Amino acid sequence: QIDDQNKVVGSETKSVPINFVDETRSTGGSSASKHITAPITLDTEAVGLKVMLAANRPEKTAFDLYFRTAKSDEVLSDQPFVLQAEETNNPIDNDPDVFRDYEYLIGGIGGDLVPFVSFQIKIVMRSTNVAVAPTFQSLRVIAMST
Repeated sequence: QIDDQNKVVGSETKSVPINFVDETRSTGGSSASKHITAPITLDTEAVGLKVMLAANRPEKTAFDLYFRTAKSDEVLSDQPFVLQAEETNNPIDNDPDVFRDYEYLIGGIGGDLVPFVSFQIKIVMRSTNVAVAPTFQSLRVIAMST
């Protein structure tokens, strides 16, 4: 199942359910289609993440990437997710065999996040047509240290 519920774009309001829960919350989120990675624990502290996601994004579909981090004295699952802007500007691809790399630079070029030892990525898929959804080929994440 897939939907498109939590956006207001220009003058157009997308469908928002009565029991809407924002995807930035530490638990829940009312979007119907999402993938949350297993928690990743690092051997040394990092201050940023470079994320590369190979995806096919047909017309009328989209996806959002969220992340959360935790210091050594924090519980990762208690931390809220943060929506991350895409660095690339890829076109839509109605050919299901075309995958493009979508890149995200969490913490900027030099890495300006509070040093962390664990992280998690969440991808929320959206579509205005339940018969069409974005698909993914690979997810690669590089932790940036100081």
